[in-house]
Amino acid sequence: MALKQQPYGHLPDGRKTDLYILTNVNDVEVSATNYGGIITSIKTPDQNGVFKNIVLGLGSFREYLKNDPYLGALVGRVSNRISNARFNLDGKTYKLAKNEGENHLHGGLVGFEKILWEVEVVDDQSISLSYVSPDGEEGYPGNLHVSVTYTLDNDNKLTLDFGAMTDQATPISFTSHGYFNLTGDPSKNIHDHQLKLNADSYTPTDQELIPTGAVDSVEDTPLDFREFKSIGKDIGQTKLGFDNNFVLNKSEGELALAAEVEEPQSGRRMNVYTSMPCIQLYTGNYLDNSLQSPEGIPFRKHCAFCLEPQHYPDAPNRPEFPSGILRPGKNYRAKIVYEFL
Repeated sequence: MALKQQPYGHLPDGRKTDLYILTNVNDVEVSATNYGGIITSIKTPDQNGVFKNIVLGLGSFREYLKNDPYLGALVGRVSNRISNARFNLDGKTYKLAKNEGENHLHGGLVGFEKILWEVEVVDDQSISLSYVSPDGEEGYPGNLHVSVTYTLDNDNKLTLDFGAMTDQATPISFTSHGYFNLTGDPSKNIHDHQLKLNADSYTPTDQELIPTGAVDSVEDTPLDFREFKSIGKDIGQTKLGFDNNFVLNKSEGELALAAEVEEPQSGRRMNVYTSMPCIQLYTGNYLDNSLQSPEGIPFRKHCAFCLEPQHYPDAPNRPEFPSGILRPGKNYRAKIVYEFL
């Protein structure tokens, strides 16, 4: 059990990045860099004790500088989409960066995934990342102090503990954008992965994936994962694959089981717990072979899935949804826990 720190690369302006490698007593290993808080690798054993990386990662730091799909990155200030790249708050209109057509996606042109975070080594199993997002960054109000602690414990749980404070009211919805393939082989698609979600409802969207404001039942839809079902079973009934927000069956702020995943060939399993109210299922619909693993395997459509705990998408523009606004004097706290079985 140890924490290793090693040089990882340099930004164009010369600032250096580091890679932090957390290992527990079971030899499970998590690697993350202070650039974007990106989790570059999670190595876990299969049923025969063979360790493989179960997340999509790139071969060098240089490749992460053009990381369009947010591979393994922290996302903020607001994950998912904000319609028309604007919102009204306390009588004022805020215009955000447009980076998906007319809409704002995952924090904008330079979101948290492109930030060099400050890092403090907490102990052999934890690192803490921090960043001050200045007032007006990507159009958001307020100086926002953000921290995320990554902890790998000896029960094979990776916990992301989020905290934030602001000096002006501002919307926030953080997440981690890991792309998982529990086979450990990204040349294989994820259609045979068995998924169960603790969600009776979802938020329907329009053609631009903007929520309509409704919350509908998953019953009799391809989105019904209330019992274990292969990801591929109903994926053909979608346009490109799954890219949907589910409303979790839980109390506000409660840390609860959100998702369970099993991969039958390797025997690997993963549970996702969160204190956030929603989770986005995304099946790598826009991966297009332009990125590849360190072994040279291209990342193609449906070679990985994301389970992104989050607040309600487009909440600043949807009075029907909980607001997701953080105000001065309040401490924001949230957790995501990935349990590897």
